[in-house]
Amino acid sequence: MPAKIFHGLIYSRSYMVLPVNYFHFIRNETMHPLIEKCKTEKDCLALAKNARRKNRDDIADDANLRAAELRRENFRNGGRRPDIDYHICGLKDGSIIYLPEINIEAKVWSHRTLFFEGSEIYITPLEAKLMEKGFPRKKIANRWRSKDTGELVNDLYNKAYSGLE
Repeated sequence: MPAKIFHGLIYSRSYMVLPVNYFHFIRNETMHPLIEKCKTEKDCLALAKNARRKNRDDIADDANLRAAELRRENFRNGGRRPDIDYHICGLKDGSIIYLPEINIEAKVWSHRTLFFEGSEIYITPLEAKLMEKGFPRKKIANRWRSKDTGELVNDLYNKAYSGLE
């Protein structure tokens, strides 16, 4: 499937979301009509949830991308930079992030949450839980990597917001 460009970000089911200037040639496509109707982040997330329930992962992924772009646009317009947003980092629901030094994995569950040991959790409480289990902080904080690319999640997040401040 060819990549798409939405609001200055490149998106493809096989590649990550990155600013357009990371690639030299991308074919431009339009959004699905259902996604074009979504004017707020809440609308996009509701559409993504319903689409996923109906096994329309293509629409769910694109709706999540649109929600992430609306959050990014809010920051560009003077809003506060949001907390970690896995979708704007190029990770989709179901993507795996991991801590290589201690062999821990978590699955991206939504734009802000992970799925770990049978429950949905934010990254900060997950890191606290791991430290309570005896893992050292220096092997946890800012060490999460994308299983697909090996890149640090923090670096992906910074790339997505670079040049907007």
